[in-house]
Amino acid sequence: MLLRLKQFLKKSPVSLKSENNQTSYFKEARSWANEIYTEALVSRQRYKIAFFAMCGLSSLLVLSVMVLVPTQHTELVVVHEGDSGYRWISTTKPHTKMSQTWQQTQAEIAHYVRTREAYDPLLYRHQTQSVKLFSLPQVQAEYALVQSSDNANAPINVLGAKGYRTVVIHNVLPVDSSQKNAADSHKHVNLAQVNFEVVDHWFGQTRTTRKPYSAIVSWTYQGIPLDPNKKLENWDGFTITKYVVEPMTMDNNPKN
Repeated sequence: MLLRLKQFLKKSPVSLKSENNQTSYFKEARSWANEIYTEALVSRQRYKIAFFAMCGLSSLLVLSVMVLVPTQHTELVVVHEGDSGYRWISTTKPHTKMSQTWQQTQAEIAHYVRTREAYDPLLYRHQTQSVKLFSLPQVQAEYALVQSSDNANAPINVLGAKGYRTVVIHNVLPVDSSQKNAADSHKHVNLAQVNFEVVDHWFGQTRTTRKPYSAIVSWTYQGIPLDPNKKLENWDGFTITKYVVEPMTMDNNPKN
């Protein structure tokens, strides 16, 4: 009996130690399970967030494509070849009109008046071509009559090769505008008054002759020219449709 008791006492610590090891093992296993479960949840949330993010980006891409698709169109392109062999390309909308400000129009009107009213025996042909470029045929024909050698007051008769004529623009005043009255544009035209002076100079002399004038000018914009050469000289299609000039008395000469 005593022997059995001793044997039991010897075995008891071993049994207790084994139970402690098992308890510790299960605690660690439970901890590992919790960590694995937590990692699985976090990983699932990551994939869920990535999935929704991709869905959002895909929806945005589809929306962008839907917006851009209507803007896609087929347009005819024409290849031109001039007599000189020069080639250029144009679309079916070569005469697109550009929006203009009054300051731009003022500058173009002033440039036209200077070119039309000035005279230089060395640049006479160039001035004539420039006036033709910016004028309707009727306006160009009227200019040709004024510049004709049959006209005693033409610069070619007054100055000839002995002098030249410059132009001083005092102001360009708006009178009417079809653009500002778009609602009833058929009742309005682009109209401006230009007050200027022509100054005649003689080569080798210091004397000059000044004469004041006032011009009523009407214009339009015919759009971007088809011809690339004209496009370089008159890019927006500015064209004078009416030009009437009258002399002014010295008392009405405008001041700067």
